[in-house]
Amino acid sequence: MLLRQHRIGAVSWIARCNKILFNIHDREDQHAVVDELSCLVKDGASLRIQVDELPLIEIELKKARCRVKALKACDNKMPMDFIQELVVEAAVLQIDREKLFVDMSRVLAAATCWQERAAKVFAHRGQMSEFEDIMRSAAEISVILPSLADVEDAVLMAKSWLKNSEPFLLSSSSMAPGSCPVLKLEALKVCHFLRIFCVPGHLCFKKNALSTAGLDFAIKVT
Repeated sequence: MLLRQHRIGAVSWIARCNKILFNIHDREDQHAVVDELSCLVKDGASLRIQVDELPLIEIELKKARCRVKALKACDNKMPMDFIQELVVEAAVLQIDREKLFVDMSRVLAAATCWQERAAKVFAHRGQMSEFEDIMRSAAEISVILPSLADVEDAVLMAKSWLKNSEPFLLSSSSMAPGSCPVLKLEALKVCHFLRIFCVPGHLCFKKNALSTAGLDFAIKVT
C-alpha cells in the first residue's frame, strides 16, 4: 500500500514535469517558470522513488534563471562584464541560439567594438571630434561601457580647459604685432591640448598654453 502511494506520487510529479516543460523556452513569464521549476525540484527531491526526470528539471531551472537575467539586461542597462558572463552561461547551457541570447550577443559585439575604438582614440592622440563621436555612438549601445566615464571626463575637462584659455587667446589676437611675443607664442601652444594621448596608467593633457613651465595634469584611467 505504501509503495503504491509512493508510485502514485512519482507519476503525479512526472505529469507536472511534462506539463511545465511544454514550450518552456517560449514562455514570457520566465520568473514564474523559475518558481514552478524550483517547486518541482524540491518536490522531486522529497520523493521516495527515484525519478530520472529530476536532473533534467534541475538543468531547465538553470536555463530559466539564465533567461530571467537576460530579460533583466534587456530592460535595464547592465555592466559589460555581466553581459559577457551571461552569454558564456547561455552557451554552456546550450541556449545561446535562442533569440534572446542571439540579440544579446549582437549587443555585446557592438560594445566590444566600441571599447576597442575608444582604446585606439586614447592611444593615438585622438582629436576632440573623435572623442565626441564615440560619446554619441555610446548612446546607441544598451550596455554600461567600462570606458565611457573616462571618455566623458576627458571631454568635459578638455572643454573646461579650452574655455579657461579663451582670455589668453583673445589677448593674444588683439595685440599689435611684436607687442608681446611671449604671450602670443604661449597662446598658440593651445593646439597641444588637442593632442590627447595615453601613457601607461594615465590619460594626459598638455596645457602649455596656460603655463610657461609646461605643467601637465593627468586623469587616472582603469
